[in-house]
Amino acid sequence: MRSLTIAALIGAVLALTLAVPGVRAAEGPPISGSVQNFDVRDEPVPMPQIPLQTNLNQDRPLSDFRGRVILVNFWATWCTGSWRELPTLERLQARLGGDSFTVVIVSQDVEGWPVIEPFLKQRRFGFPESYYDAGFKLGDAVNLPPQMGSILIDEQGREVGRLDGPADWDTDEAAALIQYYINAASDGAT
Repeated sequence: MRSLTIAALIGAVLALTLAVPGVRAAEGPPISGSVQNFDVRDEPVPMPQIPLQTNLNQDRPLSDFRGRVILVNFWATWCTGSWRELPTLERLQARLGGDSFTVVIVSQDVEGWPVIEPFLKQRRFGFPESYYDAGFKLGDAVNLPPQMGSILIDEQGREVGRLDGPADWDTDEAAALIQYYINAASDGAT
């Protein structure tokens, strides 16, 4: 009788844990704290191959990043949430950036590089990759909401999840989330 009660209790606790919003099964990515609103895709979705514009007016498609996990952050100079989020993204890049992962910032500013470059230089941001989404083509294609957000793309160029709005990306929780996908890529699990 006692073993039946313990088994029933374990089953009830497991069922309750899986029913609580924000709690994921052990095999999924860790989602908590500053990235608790990260929305994991049930199945990865190929990203549209709409090129982004470099500060030299050259086009660069996201497929150029294939083989790396990338966090694409959509931001704007006029967005105060971006002002707070960009430094956290820069610290995430310093912490995890390399051959397996990079942060790609994509401005949504209508005026383009004439306002983007001075903004980045004034704040001394040193992102290895910064781009402009001319005409909001990529943002529209991925159904980016009016507020800014970030899309996590696996090494095969597929969206694995997103977080709408700003986040603190320099936290241990954010690093654990990104590291999960870096590890999955190196294990061939994505």
